[in-house]
Amino acid sequence: MKFFLILSLLSCSALAQTGIVSYKVKRYKKPEKQHELVVEVNKEYDLMSFTLSYNKEFSHFKQDKSIPLNSLNHLIASATVRYMGPWFQYPIQKESIIISKVQAEDYQIVHDKMNLENWELTNETKTIDGYECYKATRSQLNDRTLEFYTLVAWYTPDVSVPYGPIGEGYLPGLILQLIVADSYEYTVQEMTLNPKKVDIPKLKVAERVTPKEFALKIRKLRKVTED
Repeated sequence: MKFFLILSLLSCSALAQTGIVSYKVKRYKKPEKQHELVVEVNKEYDLMSFTLSYNKEFSHFKQDKSIPLNSLNHLIASATVRYMGPWFQYPIQKESIIISKVQAEDYQIVHDKMNLENWELTNETKTIDGYECYKATRSQLNDRTLEFYTLVAWYTPDVSVPYGPIGEGYLPGLILQLIVADSYEYTVQEMTLNPKKVDIPKLKVAERVTPKEFALKIRKLRKVTED
C-alpha cells in the first residue's frame, strides 16, 4: 500500500499540467557597505512576491500587489529584478513575452528560442523545498549595455513543465530558483500542483517587437541618438 501511495504522489508531481507557484526575491550577495539608496531599495525586495500560474499550453508570471514603502524605490527594485510587466511563456512556440508600455501604448516584447534555449545542463544538485534540483547555466546579452551576464537556474524534473520566473525556462523541469548575474535571486516559497482552478489572463493584443526594437523606442522617447 505504501509503495502505491509513493508511486501515486510521484505520478501526480510529474504530471502536474497545472500549477500555481509563489516566489520571493532577494539580493544574492550584499556588500558590506551600501549606499543609502541601495539600503532603501533592498527594503522593497522584502515586500515583493511573485506568482507563476500555468497550464500545459502557457504560463503567466506577475508581481503580486503590495503597498510599497516608497513608490520610486519600488519601481527601482522591480526594474532591478527584470520585472517591467507580466510575462507569458509559450513552450510550443518557444517564446517568452513581456507586456510593457511606452506612453500608454502596450507592446509585446518577444524573447524567442534563440535567446532562451542555450542552457548548459550539469549534474550538480541541491534540494529546494523538498525537491531535488539540477543546476543549469547560460549567458545572456544585456540589450542596453551590450554586455553578457550569467544566469543560474535550479530546476526540478519532478515537476516536468518548462516554466520559471521572468520568462526563463525551457528546461526539463520547473525552475525553483533563478540567480541572475550574481545580483539577485528568485526562490520558490510555495507550490500548488494541479489545483481545481487556475485563472490565467490572456495575452493582450499589441504590437510585437524584439527587445532591441523596444530599447530603440525608449531611446527615441528620451531623444537619445541611436548607436
